[in-house]
Amino acid sequence: MPCDFGILLTEALVPHIHQTDDLAVIAAEIASLPKQNKFRPRIVIITHGADPTIVVSSDAPTSPKIYPIIPVATADIVDTNGAGDSFAGGFLGALVLGKSLDEAIEGGHRLGAMCIRQVCAHGRSLAFPLTYNFADWRSAQMA
Repeated sequence: MPCDFGILLTEALVPHIHQTDDLAVIAAEIASLPKQNKFRPRIVIITHGADPTIVVSSDAPTSPKIYPIIPVATADIVDTNGAGDSFAGGFLGALVLGKSLDEAIEGGHRLGAMCIRQVCAHGRSLAFPLTYNFADWRSAQMA
């Protein structure tokens, strides 16, 4: 599923303009902003640490999708630096591999969870296999 990605610095003003800290409302406002490419929807993804990830499409701004994160025990958290970058890398890597939006969010969560279990911002890299089978990983997590 192709997506438009972009960061607008002015989007940081949305919570102040609309007097809310509800991330689903903020995501819907951002998704509804004007855009150049009218042929596909704007997809807004908001991660918020240990809280669920919120995804809103401009096609359905009043129907946010909520994705629970992969829980990591507090005792296992070493360093949260780079967790968002790791999420972005896992997400985009999965999209490049042709995965669905749901699978790409899962890939982002997986790499973010791996990142916070180690000292990430100090030169150590995470390995993301090119032939990763998300269904196998999900089955192992449910067991």
